Amino acid sequence: MSRRIRSMAELSDQFPGVLEPPNLILTENFFLSDVDHSRFDKCGRCTGLGDDGTTKLEYDVYTELFELETRDKIQLVLLKQLSVTQELVNAFDHDQRVLGANVADAFSYVTYGVCYDRVVKDDVATLHISFGGLLMRLTTNARNVKDLNLDDRVYCMCRKE
Repeated sequence: MSRRIRSMAELSDQFPGVLEPPNLILTENFFLSDVDHSRFDKCGRCTGLGDDGTTKLEYDVYTELFELETRDKIQLVLLKQLSVTQELVNAFDHDQRVLGANVADAFSYVTYGVCYDRVVKDDVATLHISFGGLLMRLTTNARNVKDLNLDDRVYCMCRKE
């Protein structure tokens, strides 16, 4: 891509249907209150609060690849598919030569994982997602993540704001 697309509206225009429910699970901006490297040198556990004031995030990030620090602000987008016209089945399907330009090109850090735990209590959902051993815990209003179920595969895309 020759220029970085910044707004979600521009992305929606360029990739119709991708950033709409039920494919779009969540989009939120987070202010990182901590990036903890006490357990691993190259991976940090990022803790943050969403702009809505209620969504909480704990997310293991390979910070050697995607550098994050306390007080950074990130945009996080959860999607079921990168393309609504093509079903991605194996690793080769993600190759840009096969898939072509896609919404992930606009983000600095993209992971693919599975929702292995979902607990809803008093209209608050807590999701646990594993990205090949890097973990995420997301706590938000259950309506915000109604389209994500146990064992669903999900793309998590991040970029600094």
